[in-house]
Amino acid sequence: MDNLIHIHYLRYKFNPKAIKPQAIHIKNSINDEWNGNIEFCRIWEYVVDKYLDRVKRMYHTGEQPVFLIHDETLGNDK
Repeated sequence: MDNLIHIHYLRYKFNPKAIKPQAIHIKNSINDEWNGNIEFCRIWEYVVDKYLDRVKRMYHTGEQPVFLIHDETLGNDK
């Protein structure tokens, strides 16, 4: 591991009290499609599981996996 890339999942949050992944909805969200977070005590496992699920789904549809890398500051101010 070279520690050159840091990945920030803005909607996946560590919560030591969340024994299962929990959807936490945010009221009065600007965009209803993105109106909450997922919280979990082992959020890193959730992230890996979702990543693998999405790659498998692309593979089974015959599509080449596509990954979007977006360089932007946290806070979406650019």
